[in-house]
Amino acid sequence: MPARLTAVAVAFMAMGSIVTPASSQTIQGMVFDGVSRAPVSLARVVVVDSAFGELRETATDAAGIFSLDGSGGAFLVVDRVGYATSAPIELATAAGNHVIVTLAPRSDDVEEVRAVAGSAEAATSFLFGQIIDAESFRGLGGAEIELVGRGRMAVSGESGRFSLEDVEPGLLVVRISHLAFETREYTLAPEAGLAYQFRVPLSPEAIELEGIEVVARPRPLARRLQDVYERLEVSQGGYFRTDLDFARRGYPPVARILEAVPSVRMQKQGGLWDIQIRGCSPAFYVD
Repeated sequence: MPARLTAVAVAFMAMGSIVTPASSQTIQGMVFDGVSRAPVSLARVVVVDSAFGELRETATDAAGIFSLDGSGGAFLVVDRVGYATSAPIELATAAGNHVIVTLAPRSDDVEEVRAVAGSAEAATSFLFGQIIDAESFRGLGGAEIELVGRGRMAVSGESGRFSLEDVEPGLLVVRISHLAFETREYTLAPEAGLAYQFRVPLSPEAIELEGIEVVARPRPLARRLQDVYERLEVSQGGYFRTDLDFARRGYPPVARILEAVPSVRMQKQGGLWDIQIRGCSPAFYVD
């Protein structure tokens, strides 16, 4: 059964359905713990495009301060192990300003779907977020995020982030799946003008494969060699050189192994070996 989650609205930003990428800019700011108000070091500060593909990143220092240069991108996102990922911040708002980001402490295995403020004029909603490995807590690329019955799907990038724009309002089921990981479903009723942020940990799951039956049929050559193998097993008649002989001699050319057989003469002519055996014209088989 799909899990029904109640989205909690938070007034954090204003997100429109269309975001114009920012030009060259310097973004500076600080990241704080939402409970203790202490600076958060080693928080990952990432600039993403409108499809939430990662463009560039930096990390906060011991005082929780960061500075990020460059051009392009639509949003700024901050995350750290042990904290909830921040809601996206429009670069058009952040550029040239001192950005203050507060992260809410949270266990890394917590899943969530929450609504963030969007555009009041928009007639549709916007889904975005990150899929992570429930064991390593790293982003999980290649996950499929499907709007069941609506013919819409997105695939998470290398960092596990994804986005789905212009989602029509109304009850829907969001199915999240990945090869070798469990599948999860969420029932959601998106409202026009709101954006919904997902954070979904998926646990590895073994893939059950149907058994296969292998049937071997002997080839004509195998039948011709049957008596050879039988003599080899009982050590009766003939000279045999096996893989053990090659291993003992350091895997030399086949000719070097055969020249030790009585009555065999090996003569190299250019890149080829001429094999001569006194009194017979043998057949040679290499298994």
